[in-house]
Amino acid sequence: MRILAVVAALLLFPAGALAGDSPTFHPFATLSVGMGLAQDNAAVTVVPVGGLSLATVDLKGVAAIGALFGVNAGLDLRYGGLFAGVKAGYQRSWLQQSLDASIPLLGVNFHAEGSLDESILALARLGWTLSTVPVYLTGGWVWSWASSRVSLNGSPSLADTVTQNGPAVGIGAQPSITDSWFLELEYLVVFYQRIPLPTLAGALADVQVRSLNAAFTISGGYRF
Repeated sequence: MRILAVVAALLLFPAGALAGDSPTFHPFATLSVGMGLAQDNAAVTVVPVGGLSLATVDLKGVAAIGALFGVNAGLDLRYGGLFAGVKAGYQRSWLQQSLDASIPLLGVNFHAEGSLDESILALARLGWTLSTVPVYLTGGWVWSWASSRVSLNGSPSLADTVTQNGPAVGIGAQPSITDSWFLELEYLVVFYQRIPLPTLAGALADVQVRSLNAAFTISGGYRF
């Protein structure tokens, strides 16, 4: 048991503990630009007269690529080679998708349009400094607002704003330019939970969508 405790201590505080370093905290702010990829998968459940579901058909949307811009703030911790921190941010996206599908057996024609508009991110990070560049894993939760339009069997499209949220995981690096200025390269994948989409043909079918979004961003930041 004593050996396990020693190993755990070395894994958590190796360089800092042995070198006698003190932990340092660095508040920071960043501006980010990047490209995002969105993939929506819809599940259409046909509901005949009587309210009993007849069948559920999974439909895969066409992936969309678009630009994004964000502002972030957070706090980093350095202790020897250990790198950790937290970050919160706002992101504006320009990602638009459309999906057309026909289910002849069930007599359903489905059309949907959507765009990912805004997101709030809350992320933690943990990594190690390689040479002078911190490399880290990141994870947390993302809340997003998206616009949608859904039409079934020629019914008028119903426009609405929907809220999506889900866990996010990614990887990043933070090379420094000066003691205060730095760059941040980050790749993040968000697994949104399935949500219902409103449709005027709600008596005919229930439409739910699950989104998978990936984004690569380059940020310029300043440590205070």
